[in-house]
Amino acid sequence: MTPSISRMTRLLASAIACALAVPTLASVLHAQPTTTARREGLSLFLGIGWTDLAGTASEGAAGGGSFGLAYERPLGSRVGLRVEGSIHELRADLGETGDIFSLPTTLSAVRFGLGLQARRYSKGAAFIGAGLTVSANSSCVVDTEGGPGFFGGSTEECEEFPYLALRPRSGVLGTVLTAGVQRGRWEYEVRYDQAVTPTIDTDVGPLRGRSFAGVATYRFGARPGAAGRRQPNDMRPAPSAAPSSAPSAPRFAHQAGISVAGFVLGIAAGAGLGALSASVSDDGDNVDQVASGIFAGAMLGPAFALHMDGKRHGRRANFLATVVGSFLGTALGVMAAYGADEGAILPILLVSGPVGATVGYRLTDRVR
Repeated sequence: MTPSISRMTRLLASAIACALAVPTLASVLHAQPTTTARREGLSLFLGIGWTDLAGTASEGAAGGGSFGLAYERPLGSRVGLRVEGSIHELRADLGETGDIFSLPTTLSAVRFGLGLQARRYSKGAAFIGAGLTVSANSSCVVDTEGGPGFFGGSTEECEEFPYLALRPRSGVLGTVLTAGVQRGRWEYEVRYDQAVTPTIDTDVGPLRGRSFAGVATYRFGARPGAAGRRQPNDMRPAPSAAPSSAPSAPRFAHQAGISVAGFVLGIAAGAGLGALSASVSDDGDNVDQVASGIFAGAMLGPAFALHMDGKRHGRRANFLATVVGSFLGTALGVMAAYGADEGAILPILLVSGPVGATVGYRLTDRVR
């Protein structure tokens, strides 16, 4: 794959990611209540589709799969926050390699991933979502087809492959966009994953994992939507709301959840915009632009989420105070992460900014 084609491919992927992430953020934050029961609980998912490790060293994509467990918690009647753990395979065609014989070669990388995703459900069965993923390398091998010997072919670790230096990264940040429908206990969706940071480093440039897959999910427990609806033959009048002089402020836990959703989607949108900016610049591998987009999304995402949710409840607050709260919360989280155990660093960084934004919002909260 030539550098120009690689750059155009990354540009197209980044543009699609940005175009989908921003409307998803707006849809989530403008969600209205519905009578559909909350979708909460554990689920198992399996995905099969097209995967690639995009970069100069790659000459094409190959099939790959993923599976994992997820847990979803509602943030409202139409909005949910989903945490998932998965094992997924990324494959790429390296073309023909060898000294005497040029043989077809395929790169395969298996990774463990953790993801956080916000979803918005429609009145019917459809949903859209966006989020972030962090993955770690499990194995990385290069398969060579054919060759001498009775069986032919060979499999080598990436670090031992003689024709191209391959160095898998231990931690990779990525974004995910998804859309699908729900049918009883089953969900069917199409999902696009894009690595923001390099997955594998090579001497001719980094390789970034990406995949486009169809995913089937089975939800354990009660059938979603089976409870919480008024039956057609239920002739009892709906209870009338008690008159109130002013709308009450939402609970802190509700606002913190909304802030976390805005934080996740803000980072996803910022990462997409940063990747788009890096793709059209002279240096397509410039991570500074991606990092700047992630930082801006992390600061502004919770503020936009809280203010849109407050508007829906008839309340308002100072936007600048919310952004300052997000910045101070993130700063305190970074300082706390230095002295924390390795396993606690990610949760601290994930929660500190949204909680700070929530505090800043509530300090200036008032009725519209």
